[in-house]
Amino acid sequence: MEQAILSSFAQDHDVAHHSQHFCMLAASRQIGQIALLSRNPNYICRHCGRVADMEMNICEPIRLNALAPDKPKSPMQRLRYGSTEITYG
Repeated sequence: MEQAILSSFAQDHDVAHHSQHFCMLAASRQIGQIALLSRNPNYICRHCGRVADMEMNICEPIRLNALAPDKPKSPMQRLRYGSTEITYG
């Protein structure tokens, strides 16, 4: 069964560059590298929810502005996904 999961994973992901994805960096405890690569996030992973500056660092990227195209009206940041809105800052 594990082989089937890995085979499915290989079909859905760019395995050659997967070592640069945040999931792999986190697994090898390279948290500082993740912090450097997520200072000005433009993408969110639809699988794990991690955010990154570049889509090459996450498995299933979605542009953040596709989810929340409106600029925040206050210093607080807002992220919308469907009918859910998260405010942080």
